[in-house]
Amino acid sequence: MFDDKLPVCIVNPQSAGGKTGKRWPRLRCELEQYLGEIDVVLTGGEGDAVSLARRAAQRNVKLIVVVGGDGTVNEVVNGVMRVPGRPEQLTLGILPAGTGSDLARSLGIPSNSSEALRIFSEGRQKVVDVGKIEFLALQAERSCRYFLNIASLGLEGIVDKKVREMSKFLSGKLAYLAASVAALATFRPKEVVLRSGDVEFRRTILNVSVANGRFFGGGMQIAPTASLDDGLFEVVVVRGAPLWRLAGALRSLYDGTIYETDRVEHYRLRSLEVRSANGQKVCLGIDGEPVGELPVRFSLVPGALRVLVSG
Repeated sequence: MFDDKLPVCIVNPQSAGGKTGKRWPRLRCELEQYLGEIDVVLTGGEGDAVSLARRAAQRNVKLIVVVGGDGTVNEVVNGVMRVPGRPEQLTLGILPAGTGSDLARSLGIPSNSSEALRIFSEGRQKVVDVGKIEFLALQAERSCRYFLNIASLGLEGIVDKKVREMSKFLSGKLAYLAASVAALATFRPKEVVLRSGDVEFRRTILNVSVANGRFFGGGMQIAPTASLDDGLFEVVVVRGAPLWRLAGALRSLYDGTIYETDRVEHYRLRSLEVRSANGQKVCLGIDGEPVGELPVRFSLVPGALRVLVSG
């Protein structure tokens, strides 16, 4: 299906509420100015990018370009990570074209497509860690997924579901803000047990984010000191609180001062297990996509992928 001598471009035309499909002909012309001839495949639905990326890696393709949002990039990462013995030089290039595109922010890739295209001429390769997560999927089956940016449980798992609905008529920050307000109106804090190694503790939480990157929610800095290549997760625990106390925390998500908020704890860990303390359902989201619920186990695969970033 793929020529291993050509870059493969996996495009989600439905990302950003369908705007990517309309913009793609122009983007393709611009991309070919940087890369020359490319193999292009369009996704038609959920899971397509996983199988397409797997086939590209199996064919020893050296560069996979992803045109879409965080969900599309996550699918490509999952396809690549499921290929044992994939070529060491395989590199991902990301053209942000989604509702949030928070991974691109964490990697320092500009949101403007013309500026982002420069990574293919002026960028550099960055070796990054990949998160691995084992959890209870929506179909009540045990599942394993990989992620590059952030996985969250609690409130954010609900927000991810609502963003899917709202992104049809709102974009970027507006979609996430509207979804967050709607979720907060009905969400009740959850009792969970967190365990890392021999240390176990119980918390009443609004949200727990297990972060490889820094941003989620269309530009919110949930983990301002997280790094994609340090071999550690930044685990951010937001404890339950009255709504009026959370207003300040919302502001701090945009100015990078979330760790100064009194209802927030953060830890640097290589692995983490979380379960419900009382059997309540606790939702889970990965890179902006709702995927399942607790119990869950997080671990890290250090230096697993190469990604193009700004020079």
